[in-house]
Amino acid sequence: MAKQEEKPVPEPTLLDLFQGFFHRQDKLLEYMAETQRQMLMLLRTISGVPTLPPTPITSVEVAGITEEVLEKLLAEFEKYGVLKRANNWLVETIDLGTARDKEEITTLADALALTIYRCTGTFDLYLVGAGDSQKITVDALTYPQTITIDDFDIKQVWITNTAQSGLSAEIIKFYRT
Repeated sequence: MAKQEEKPVPEPTLLDLFQGFFHRQDKLLEYMAETQRQMLMLLRTISGVPTLPPTPITSVEVAGITEEVLEKLLAEFEKYGVLKRANNWLVETIDLGTARDKEEITTLADALALTIYRCTGTFDLYLVGAGDSQKITVDALTYPQTITIDDFDIKQVWITNTAQSGLSAEIIKFYRT
């Protein structure tokens, strides 16, 4: 009986990785949901909102792809501009007791994403320009209600509001340093 020659296993190609992702989207979505849950717990900790005890973190494998390979894939996406990941955030509290008319909020500029985490009043948010067609009206939000604007290259932010004594909004800016 002839001995079969063992062939070396080639490094998976980007196409192989994509095919693995598409066949096992459920695991990827599960991983993303866990990541989002952990981020929300971190935000609750930062803002003083009580948290639930954390679920133990386990290694996630998607279609035979390890976390290390997933990180390499994400790095490739970033390299070619397909994906931009934030590596920092800033929590900005806006005092709605001061009236504003399309006032630029420079601390929220140059963001990859914004999350309106808490709002006890109302205001209008402008991201692209200060024109009325670009207005996003934000009403009072009670956690877990939030508004997230992501996958958007936010260069400037303007806010308009009437004076609302004692009311405020917390906006989280996610950005890359």
